[in-house]
Amino acid sequence: MTVVLLLCLYVVCLYVVCGGEDEKFVPTEEWQEIKEGQSIPSGLHVSLDLSTGVRKAKLVDKDAPQSTDNNLAAVHTIDPHTMERSLKDLDKETVTSKFRSIEELKKEMPNYSFKMESEVLVKLMDELANTTSVPHITIMLEELEDLAHKYDNGQLMIKHGWMDLVMSYIVHSPELYSYAARVTSAAAQSNPVVQAYCIEKGFLQVFLQRLASQSDTEAKSSVYVIGAILRNFPAGTGAFNSYAGVQILSDKLKDTQYSPLQRVTLALFNDLVRQEVNTTMTLESLYKVPTLCSTLIVLLEESSSREVFTETVTLLNYVAGSCTLGQEVKHVLSSRLQSEEEVEVRKSIESLLKH
Repeated sequence: MTVVLLLCLYVVCLYVVCGGEDEKFVPTEEWQEIKEGQSIPSGLHVSLDLSTGVRKAKLVDKDAPQSTDNNLAAVHTIDPHTMERSLKDLDKETVTSKFRSIEELKKEMPNYSFKMESEVLVKLMDELANTTSVPHITIMLEELEDLAHKYDNGQLMIKHGWMDLVMSYIVHSPELYSYAARVTSAAAQSNPVVQAYCIEKGFLQVFLQRLASQSDTEAKSSVYVIGAILRNFPAGTGAFNSYAGVQILSDKLKDTQYSPLQRVTLALFNDLVRQEVNTTMTLESLYKVPTLCSTLIVLLEESSSREVFTETVTLLNYVAGSCTLGQEVKHVLSSRLQSEEEVEVRKSIESLLKH
């Protein structure tokens, strides 16, 4: 038996215009079909049969009883005009007077515990500094990751030296590496104070050096952190290049078959090139890596991941001047162009085919 689902809703107090000026809809207490192009008065009870597309309407029952039909679902909406009028009538002083500060709430509700987020962070870091239990540290690092996303919390972690504690797990505790890496990534993301600190303290260099010997999943965590330190922070590009960052990432890209790692690495390369006002430094570093072109070409030919293909095509456009695309590669590009629907990707492919 086919179950017909009817979606019932109270329409807003506006005329529903379906187009046209057909005969006037006269509502009654019985369901009537709404003809195509027919407008209906506001405030009616409307149903839509999702299996047929037929719409019906009737006057709203004042008592609004619950339907006994299991195939009906009622959705009640608020009249937007009523809501707008209500919001305009709100008295700002009356509303704000109902709010209380943390200190006022503590006095009014002494049996409840109220804490500022900074207080939670201080307590968490104190516990973290005084435990050696790996399971406990793991749990606390997961909690810390959520807190570290906040701009002020990231800077607070630097002020009190807590970033150094997190980095100690990176250096000395392999089992905690991924958890500590996520905390560092969360704190550094779009936070220039934390980004500068990570570069000055050599954290960026640590992550780059670890990358070469890491498993694919660990390497992915490292690339995320490197990206968090460098994205939207052009001042870090010089340090990245001085640590041979392009070569290190290129080598990892060449050695891995793990598409998630390929994708995040390619995306990082592309973002670094895009964010530079003067891309010379980044592009020169890319040109100096002899294996990069061949790696990108292999990815272009062999990867089954659309995201990897898209990022590869974008990066190849940046370094096309130092790459030679053979006929086989151009054939692959031509084939993909036939089925590609995204405009920007098509433009990138067409640009490569001109070289």
